[in-house]
Amino acid sequence: MNVLFITDYDISPLDGGIERITHNLAIKFRQKNVHSFLAFVSEINSPSSEEFAGKIQLIGNDWERNLQNLIKTNDIHCIITKTMKKENLKQIVPCVYSIAKELNCKMFFCYHNMPGYEMYGNRFIIRFLRTLGLSFIIKKTIAKKLKYGLFSDKIILESKNYIPIYQKIVGSAANEKFDYVNNALSFETIAGADILETKTKEVLIVTRFDESQKRVSLALKIWKKIEQSKLFEDWTLRIVGGGGMDEKFILNFAKKLQLKNVVFEGRQKPESYYKKASIFMMTSAYEGFPMTLGEAQQNGCVPIAFDSFASITDIINPNENGILVKNNAIENYVSSLKKLMQNGDERQRLAKNGLKDCERYTSEKIVEKWLKLLTNETD
Repeated sequence: MNVLFITDYDISPLDGGIERITHNLAIKFRQKNVHSFLAFVSEINSPSSEEFAGKIQLIGNDWERNLQNLIKTNDIHCIITKTMKKENLKQIVPCVYSIAKELNCKMFFCYHNMPGYEMYGNRFIIRFLRTLGLSFIIKKTIAKKLKYGLFSDKIILESKNYIPIYQKIVGSAANEKFDYVNNALSFETIAGADILETKTKEVLIVTRFDESQKRVSLALKIWKKIEQSKLFEDWTLRIVGGGGMDEKFILNFAKKLQLKNVVFEGRQKPESYYKKASIFMMTSAYEGFPMTLGEAQQNGCVPIAFDSFASITDIINPNENGILVKNNAIENYVSSLKKLMQNGDERQRLAKNGLKDCERYTSEKIVEKWLKLLTNETD
């Protein structure tokens, strides 16, 4: 069986969640004798993945014919679209649906985010329209975008909890149209319990700098309160990542707060940082199925996050393998983080549970679910 991925960008394992997910899936598919191909719209600056049996870029006047030739030549059975950009949904996806129907390929519309995420976060246009009582305009735009999925054979979401949300937005209760596949753990190995003996007094953030979603400035405000307590001067907040439209703002904001124990590492491979850190900090307004939480747990790093999106409870079982705080309850977040930093025994308990619970999302288990889904659709 051969599979074609359709994406907004060429794939690099060093880029964001969708890119890493697709790269890792291609590796695991190949190990199962499933060959992956890629058709993408835009090039990237990062090193391109070499895990695909073939690639084409969807540009120029002949891209539809080139796509048809790729599918025919390589006997592709299934097409998985992972496009998120509005212009690509409008211009690329309908044509791909038409080609898939003509060539008798099954189409899977894979949506990598919380349905309706555009209504959340701190975007100026959302706040402006909400103030004017015109938020219905954005809701109509969201519905129009998500309805592209209804032309596919199956809409694949990242969490079971997202299915009713998507259905409500598009006005479809056709349950057979929907399914879900959680994201797999990024790293091959789940650490043993002995990793907990080597942990340092570090709190870790792994993120890109997009204020509307990631709210890194909120994390910095929380850390400022931690520093002001004078109880944790031997602890460090380490931030791995960067890029995004708000990088300059975040770096300047950290300077403005005069934070002492914050280190910006830039864009790095994060695994070694997870291994050292004791606590992983997330302040996102929304996520799809965040890989960083699983990455933290598989390395014995206890996650603390706001209960701000529906899939969060798929990963964090409150007070069992991590800490959840009511969304936007900053003082509660600060107090919960302090307690976690002060109580080594509690951190160890939560970390040990996380090491066990994250086994649900090993790449082997997630790939098996994908293969079962694809095979059932192509029988």
